[in-house]
Amino acid sequence: MRNIILIFLCFPFFAHAQVTLLPDSNFELTLVNLGLDNMVDGFVLNSRVDTLTSLIVSACNIESLVGIAAFQSLTYLDCSSNNLDTLDLTNNYLSYLDCSDNQLIEIDVSSHLNLQTFKCSYNEFSQIDISLNTSLLYFECIKNKLTSLDVSNNIFLTELWCNDNNLFDLNVAGIDMYVLVCDNNQLTKIDNLSDNISLKHLSCSGN
Repeated sequence: MRNIILIFLCFPFFAHAQVTLLPDSNFELTLVNLGLDNMVDGFVLNSRVDTLTSLIVSACNIESLVGIAAFQSLTYLDCSSNNLDTLDLTNNYLSYLDCSDNQLIEIDVSSHLNLQTFKCSYNEFSQIDISLNTSLLYFECIKNKLTSLDVSNNIFLTELWCNDNNLFDLNVAGIDMYVLVCDNNQLTKIDNLSDNISLKHLSCSGN
């Protein structure tokens, strides 16, 4: 009888409190350590995370960020140096994203129209589309498997680090970058480099 009463006492909490499931225990443990959750029980109260604007969960042995959609106000996310092989951020709207040093093969950042800094180095990307990220200022995609990279829409880009890929061509027309690092690719030319009249640092060895 006591167990039955306890169930009925808890039922209103689950009925009225909105929660988000967190299948990765290391992700939830990190939230607990950050004071955003109370215990590792497979879910987090939306009210604890839906107003959070910045989240740093780097090097926490996380394999899945399922549940990140509940972080509706998030603009800054650092999830680098984990074990992620998928990352769904289509319900978030970030201005800063660092997902470097994971095992990602694809990512959709088309909804992040205010994205200014994007770091995705040391993954397994063979292609990446940043054509809709027209606010991008800093882009770093070092040590992936890219064969081409289109930055023609990123007219405000000031730094591009795309070294250690398999790039065969790079067109920087209409952009005025300060830093361009494209070492260790398969480039034979850099199209429209002269448009970058503010260029301070250029490194293109190993092509």
